[in-house]
Amino acid sequence: MDPNHVIHWILYSARRRLMCVQRTVPNGCECAVLYEGLPVATHVSAPGQDLDAWIQKIRRAWESAGWLTAPPAPTP
Repeated sequence: MDPNHVIHWILYSARRRLMCVQRTVPNGCECAVLYEGLPVATHVSAPGQDLDAWIQKIRRAWESAGWLTAPPAPTP
C-alpha cells in the first residue's frame, strides 16, 4: 500500500476484510471503504475539512450490520 495512505480501521466478517483508507488527492482528502480491496464507498473533502464524522458514521453502519473490529496482530 502507498505510504501516503492512512488506515483508520479494519473490520472483519466471515473471513472477509473491510478497511477505511484515507489518502491525499489534489483537491483535498479522499476516504474510501474497501471490501477485499475494492471500493464500496468513498468520500472526498476539501482541504481543511474534517473527515472524522464520515469515518465514524460509515464504521457504525458496518458494525451494525455485524462486522467486527479486527483483533490486534500477534507480535512475533
